[in-house]
Amino acid sequence: MKPYGWDIEFDQWIKQQLDKRDIQSIVNYEKNKLGLMAAPTPDHYVPLIYSLALMNEDENIEHTFEEMLPAFSNRGFRIG
Repeated sequence: MKPYGWDIEFDQWIKQQLDKRDIQSIVNYEKNKLGLMAAPTPDHYVPLIYSLALMNEDENIEHTFEEMLPAFSNRGFRIG
């Protein structure tokens, strides 16, 4: 099955925010036009925020895994 398109767009937005270290935008994801569509309930989204809360300012973020399914992004990253 192919992703819908909006799911890819939101995943790329998340990746960009991680790369820019724009944690505030990630926390306020619902302000993104696709935020509530991609994460209508926060239960699968909150672990991302918890992980970023443990990050020190000088630590790198490395994307380690990317997979897209319809309406589902499976993104892995490493901090440090």
